[in-house]
Order: sequence, then C-alpha cells, then structure tokens
Amino acid sequence: MILPKILFVDDEEDFSLSIKNFLETNDFKVTSCLTTEEAALRLGSEFFDIVICDVFMPFFGTQEGGLEIARIVAEKYPASYTVIISQYVTETLVNRFMETVPHKRYCFLNKTKDLENKLIEVIKKGLERKYIFVCMPFHEDFQDIYLFGIKAASIELGFNCERADEIQYTGGIIDKIYDLIKSAHVIVADMTGRNPNVFYEVGYAHALDKEVILLTQDTKDIPVDLRKFVHIVYGGKIAKLKNELKKHIEAIYK
Repeated sequence: MILPKILFVDDEEDFSLSIKNFLETNDFKVTSCLTTEEAALRLGSEFFDIVICDVFMPFFGTQEGGLEIARIVAEKYPASYTVIISQYVTETLVNRFMETVPHKRYCFLNKTKDLENKLIEVIKKGLERKYIFVCMPFHEDFQDIYLFGIKAASIELGFNCERADEIQYTGGIIDKIYDLIKSAHVIVADMTGRNPNVFYEVGYAHALDKEVILLTQDTKDIPVDLRKFVHIVYGGKIAKLKNELKKHIEAIYK
C-alpha cells in the first residue's frame, strides 16, 4: 500500500512539527517546509496528493504566499488537493483569489483548536479522487487484461481505476476524457494494436507532463517515435502484466 504524500507549509516551526507528527500517526507520509520558497522547489519536481499551506507567508514580494503555492499546485498538479489554512484570512477572500485559478481542488480551514481533526476529514475527502485513468481499446479481447491485470493491480495499491466506457457523462466524450486525464494521478495506456484513439490520448497526457505507463503485448506495436519510452511488454500474460504494473506504479511514488 502506498502512503498518501502530504506537503505541509507553515513558518511556525513548533506548530509545523506538531501537525507533521499528528498526520504521520494517521498513516500519512508528510514533508514539511518552513518557507514558501522551499515548498515551491519541492513542487517543482515532486507530486503530493495533498498540499496544506498557511496563507500568511512571504513569497517573492507578496505576504499571502500560501495562496501563490495553491496556484502553483493547481497549475502543475490538477489531481492534487490543496488545504488552505489561516488564523486571520476569511474564506471569502480565499475563494475570491481561487476564482482565477484553473483546476480548483481545494478547501479552506480556520486555524482553530480542532484543526487536527478537521484536517483528517478534508484529507480523506481530497484523496477520494486518487485514481488511475486507463487508455486502451474497448474490444472484448482486452476485457480480462483490464479487469484482472490493470484494475486489479491499481486496487491493490489503493488507487481507484477507471476506463472511459465505465463512466457516466453528459456532453462530448473527448472533453470528458480530457478532464479524466488532467485529474488522474497516473495514466496507463495499452498500445497493443496501435489504436489511434489510444495514441491520441497518450499524446495529450504527455503534453500535460503526466505520469504515463505504456503497455504492449508485442514490441512490434511500438512505433519508432515511442521507443524512447519504457513499455511493459506482457505478451498477453495477465499475471505478468499485473506484477510489472504494480512495480512501475510504486516506482513513480518512490
């Protein structure tokens, strides 16, 4: 089981340590930063399921640096969930700022005595959308591969796993797939048979700089332009696919 990763950003050292210890006793992996600059550096190279940040921290000329961290998270990691905390700022002000931010997944909490318990509640809410989106042909020949290989591996690691044909939606399917790719933590794509829809979706995921795991039954299905990307070659063996996929997902989070 992969522990959810949390970035906690607050310049009060004792308070930060107290919250970090509390969250770690509740089975979360916590990285704490005392400055927004350190947090921005972390976010430049590392994905966090949850980002918790205090509003009033300096950041390149502004005193509301926590809001700028929230903007960075929203723009770079749409699947992350941000918890904005403050002892002085109102929720109305935070909501007004976040109106200008894309891919809004956040909430606001006052820094009160019961903050710890409220954090657990909102973290659980934020983790509900932790999932893998799968790009693959919908043909019945791939059904067992999806259910017993890809989906089974994802569930065992604590992820929700969905394919576009499982989801209820209104409007255009392409727009829905765009949203699912944006909000997924990991994209798994089976390139077997060179399906044009799968190739299109993988191209979009790569353009967003998402974590993409490519699969194929046969290396002959790998075009020259994609040979620089690692593929799980499973030769139709579902057990092999499941084991290798779990290793790749775990490697991403390590």
